[in-house]
Amino acid sequence: MSESNLAERSDGRERLVSGAKVVAQALKTQDVNYMFGIVGIPACYAASAVGYLTGRYVECCMPPPVSMAESSAVCMAASVIRNAKQPLLIIGKGAAYARAEESIRKLVEQCKLPFLPTPMGKGVIPDNHPNCVGAARSRALQFADVIVLFGARLNWILHFGLPPRYQPDVKFIQVDICAEELGNNVRPAVTLLGDINAVTKQLLEQFEKTPWQYPPESKWWKILREKMKSNEALSKRIFSIDLVPPMCLLPHSHYEHVMTAFGGKGYFVQTPEELQKSLRQSLADTTKPCLINIMIEPQAMRKAQDFHWLTRSNM
Repeated sequence: MSESNLAERSDGRERLVSGAKVVAQALKTQDVNYMFGIVGIPACYAASAVGYLTGRYVECCMPPPVSMAESSAVCMAASVIRNAKQPLLIIGKGAAYARAEESIRKLVEQCKLPFLPTPMGKGVIPDNHPNCVGAARSRALQFADVIVLFGARLNWILHFGLPPRYQPDVKFIQVDICAEELGNNVRPAVTLLGDINAVTKQLLEQFEKTPWQYPPESKWWKILREKMKSNEALSKRIFSIDLVPPMCLLPHSHYEHVMTAFGGKGYFVQTPEELQKSLRQSLADTTKPCLINIMIEPQAMRKAQDFHWLTRSNM
C-alpha cells in the first residue's frame, strides 16, 4: 500500500462507502433485476442494497456508541508497558476496523516501540516504517516479555500465544471490542475492553501525563535490528542464485488461461513493472473478472527455520 493511499486511509475526512452500497453497485453493474439471497452477506447489507437500487434506502441501524476501557485497567496497562524489558505491539485487523491508524502510529512513534502487523492488520502502519520488525517476526514473538494486542487474536496465525513460540511468562495486554475474545487460549495480564481507537488514545493520555519512551538503543532493539539485517541479507543471497530445483511445480505454466476460458481476462507477469501494469488494467476493466498469474523465482535454497517442526517429515 502506497504512502499516499495510507494518508487517504488515515484521513478521517474522506467519505466512507458502506458495504450495502458496494453490493448495490455490483448488482447494478451485472444488470441484476431479481435477488433471492446473497450467500455470505449479512441480511442488513442485502436489504440495504435493495434500498439503494430502488431509491428507498434507509439505514439499517445506527452506528454503535464508542466504548472506552476502564481507567484503572488503562493505568495498569501503561505501567506494564513502562516496566517491559522487551516490548512488542501486534497490530491486527481489529485496529483496521476501528480506523485506529493515527492513534496507534502516534503511540508507536511517541514511545519508540517495535511492532508487528498481522496479515489483516497490514496498512494500519506501513511495513516500511522504521519500527516495523516484520523481518524478524519469529525472534520478536519468541523473546518479547510484554506483548500488546491491538485487535489481534491469539489464533493459529499467532500460534495461539503458546510456547515455544513465546516465552512461558510473557505478559499479554489485550485490546479488543469483543468481550468474548478476551482471554482466549492465554490469560492476559491486562484486558482493555473497548473501541481500539478510543483505548489507544487513553493509553496515549497516560504517556503524555508522564512522558516515557522505550530506549531506541536498548539491547532488545539491537537484537531485532541484527536479526532483520541478517534475514534481509539471506533473502538477497537466496534470490541471487540462478538455480532451478530438479523437481518443481511447473513454474512457467500459464494458469491465467483458465480465466480466459471462462470469459475473463488473464495476465502472466514476471516483473514488478508488469504487475503494476496488469493491476491498473484489471482495476480499470470492471466488466469482467481478472486473474493475475505471478511467476515467482523458483529457488533451490530456502531460509533455515528456527523451529524444527516446520521442516520435519511426518512420514
